[in-house]
Amino acid sequence: MSPGTGFGKFVKEEQVNNSTINFWYSETDEKSLANAVKTMFTSEGYKLEEGTDSNGTYGKGSAGMRMILGGFVDRQKFSIKITEEDAMQKLQFSAGMSGLSGGALGKSKTDREFSRLAPKFK
Repeated sequence: MSPGTGFGKFVKEEQVNNSTINFWYSETDEKSLANAVKTMFTSEGYKLEEGTDSNGTYGKGSAGMRMILGGFVDRQKFSIKITEEDAMQKLQFSAGMSGLSGGALGKSKTDREFSRLAPKFK
């Protein structure tokens, strides 16, 4: 991310598993980082569906239609959690749904979207 976006200085990332990545930043605070994350998600068509800007779930698409039509409906949901660790801000980015409600097609879409969004946090 470019300077002045609120993300601060990117320090490192840690792949926890296939659906969770931790990102660490310096030179920012929780509120600024949360605002930057919210701006990024909003620009991608996501809305905060649950929780707060620093500990919540962003989603897009219809959950009801996903249950009816499965993977043919674009439904995505991702969770974020910002905490302070070692004088840095840690952003945990996780897939908020497995994609299994949409079968193999839904899982593939969720995995692709996770991989597409993750670099935006660097």
